[in-house]
Amino acid sequence: MPDAVIVHPQSPASKRTALHSIEDAAETGSMLTAAEIPNGGAADNLGVQDFINSIVDDHDDDPTMPSLTPRVWVIGTIFTFLFAFANTVLTFRTNTFNIPAVVAILLILPIGRFLARVVPAGRWNPGPFSIKEHVLCSVMIGSAFIPLGVFNFISQKYILKQADLSVISGVGFVLGTQMIGYGLAGHCRKFLVDPVSMFWPTALTQVALYKALNKVAMPGSILPTRTYSTGAFFWIALTGAAVYQFFPSFIAPLLSTLSILCVSTSPAVRLWGSGLPSKGMGFLTINLDWSLIARWTPLESPWWTKVNQFFGIYLVLYVVLPILYYKNAFGMDQSLADPMASPYGVLNTLSLFNKTGAPLRPQMLVSPTGNLLDPVYEANKPIYISTFYALTIALALFGYAATLSHTALWYGKSIKERLFSGIKEAREDNLHKKMMSAYPEVPTWWFLVILVVAIPLVIVTCAVGGFALSWWGVVVAIALAIVSMLPVGVLQALSGQQLPLQTISLFLSGIIFQGQTFAVLSFNTIAYMGMAQGLVLVQDLKIASYMKIPPRDMFIVQLYGKILSAVLMTLTAVLVMENWQTSLLTSPQWQYVAYRFFSSNAIIWGSVGTLRFFGSGTPYSGILWSLLAGAVAPVLPWLAWRKWKGTWALVNVPLMAMIAEYPGGWTTTVMPLVFSFLSQFWMKRYHHALWTKYNYVLAAALSAGTALTVLLIALTFGLRNVKMPAYVLNPTDGC
Repeated sequence: MPDAVIVHPQSPASKRTALHSIEDAAETGSMLTAAEIPNGGAADNLGVQDFINSIVDDHDDDPTMPSLTPRVWVIGTIFTFLFAFANTVLTFRTNTFNIPAVVAILLILPIGRFLARVVPAGRWNPGPFSIKEHVLCSVMIGSAFIPLGVFNFISQKYILKQADLSVISGVGFVLGTQMIGYGLAGHCRKFLVDPVSMFWPTALTQVALYKALNKVAMPGSILPTRTYSTGAFFWIALTGAAVYQFFPSFIAPLLSTLSILCVSTSPAVRLWGSGLPSKGMGFLTINLDWSLIARWTPLESPWWTKVNQFFGIYLVLYVVLPILYYKNAFGMDQSLADPMASPYGVLNTLSLFNKTGAPLRPQMLVSPTGNLLDPVYEANKPIYISTFYALTIALALFGYAATLSHTALWYGKSIKERLFSGIKEAREDNLHKKMMSAYPEVPTWWFLVILVVAIPLVIVTCAVGGFALSWWGVVVAIALAIVSMLPVGVLQALSGQQLPLQTISLFLSGIIFQGQTFAVLSFNTIAYMGMAQGLVLVQDLKIASYMKIPPRDMFIVQLYGKILSAVLMTLTAVLVMENWQTSLLTSPQWQYVAYRFFSSNAIIWGSVGTLRFFGSGTPYSGILWSLLAGAVAPVLPWLAWRKWKGTWALVNVPLMAMIAEYPGGWTTTVMPLVFSFLSQFWMKRYHHALWTKYNYVLAAALSAGTALTVLLIALTFGLRNVKMPAYVLNPTDGC
């Protein structure tokens, strides 16, 4: 999915009218970012209601249109199985890659129409495949694209060796945290769904997509009623991507890391040139592997957002990082030694190191119950991490503060006005609510029942299932999710930007539960995933309001999809760890870095604790200053814009802090920007008609084809540990 970003209301990006933005979205079938829906610009110029009316027709709804039909159950269930399995397996990639949700949305429609043609009319075929069925299928499948809930369970059981955990307790924990999010979502409807002012720009793009694919004319005659031959293009591009991906993923791995600097014999140069996992930073490395490029969404995100993001990447990786490394800013940067990482030095690894710079296995610091082993810690302290790992933590804190500051500067007045108007609107009827009155509402007590079931489930699972969080810890985590959900939801509903709360959650839990590794992991998962999952569901409820989906049908589909995907993702993750550790997961391309990162964070924030690792007198105490720096940095371009106007409005500090989720293989610092320039600047500006018709379809096809091949190679050659013989294009960059 594209990056969710904030666009400034006065920026050139906002000068495109809302109608133009939505026309592009509908013609391409795109999942546009908030930058393409000028939430502060066109929405303000047209008025929120006029902006919504340009996409949503509130005067035309057919309550007799089929919605929750047998086709929805069949297609939704099969696709949930497929995408939950595929996307969970793909989280074990060194550089995580997932099949975007737009692929499912594109595939559902032809399958639904096929079933409508071949199944005899009657109970199993109520007529033509409707747009409401399309939406419900997509919502059911949507949970299969968010596999984060299994990180906690897998990292504890298999990486930190928590023997008390069972598969049943893992399923219960993941299921409980997702249900808490759903219960909270239902109680936020009056403030985040019902008010017109909470218009959710990303939801509007999906509405435009559904209407375009189903060829439903939007109000105001924004789009000409014509057909588009994008289907054949999608399948041709998918096939081409699938065939090509065999080369970088298996036949010629060198295509993943064409390192210019690795021709040098200098150890220092080769350190920076290598882009392999746990080695260098891939400086000037050319990457032709779409599974690595796609994570940056170069075809989907607007050009100006990528300029901001990659400016931040180049500034951090090639200016700040070398200075910190060669100055030994954290005390032992050049003295860390990891034979498993790189013979030239340690820059980019998830490993932990002791006071002498030697590698330290996380399991050594943790008892079987997840508590810090004080004698082991005292003998090895202070604990060190690689320079880039330290930077990722600093950037996470910087980005959190920068997002708050940026939002207050550019959106503070607007959010305040709309929040108070939204509270007032929640007590009043509007056209959406009147149209939806044709359908039975979901009583609030239904969501209350979900919470009544989910909260005890999580408490019991944490108490007796090995997750080591006390009942009051569960309550505090849920309270944090509740307190965060409304303000974060308001921001997301108005701007498309979700405040990054995971690091702050770790920060707080590391203080409360210092020395309790598993408690910190569990607390963070409940607090963060409860809020994040809840807001995903709130957005789906807004789509249901726009598309006039019967609320009870949406409730059933969301609940079923959440339960099914939670079980499937957990079982898939267990399957991978139980059976593939000695085969697939020994490959450099399958180092399950995301899970290891989760575990390393557990040691830093949980075992050692926030105060002992970042407190005064520690090597990493300076990282906490990044909170202040993040709060101040957005003020500078804002003041510059106030004085000189112009393109200063496009300077987005939070975007610059979006470097990466975790340390790992860095070979993608060049090609994503190249592809973004070709797509979002050159094609969009000089071949706009072709770009409008094919760009987002191409993005979906490339991701789908690439994912198919990656999975096929993993399930065939990877499981049998079959590798290409060594030749000029294999192994990789030679560093």
